[in-house]
Amino acid sequence: MSAVGGCQSATISINTVSQKQPMTKLIQETFEQIAQLSEEQQNALAIFLQKHLALILQQAEREKRIEENTYTINDFNEETQQAIINIEEQKNLTVCANKESLYNELGI
Repeated sequence: MSAVGGCQSATISINTVSQKQPMTKLIQETFEQIAQLSEEQQNALAIFLQKHLALILQQAEREKRIEENTYTINDFNEETQQAIINIEEQKNLTVCANKESLYNELGI
């Protein structure tokens, strides 16, 4: 048994994962860094990851689709989605020839 209980868990996870498929160097380095944390820090990190892992993976997939130009409108935040819809449907657009016209249109 390891002196730091959390380190033992990290080692077990590394061995289990590596039996299924080889890990990337980045994952291995990350596990090594985690193994150096105190048990309390490892537990806090594990709780954070459990709570947020699905969101982190979804965001990574969105970013990948945007980078690869295979995205949909749902990959953007709500404000950007609305701007895209407005442009596509030509709604809620204020087009003015100059600043004076724009200020008049806005009632400024």
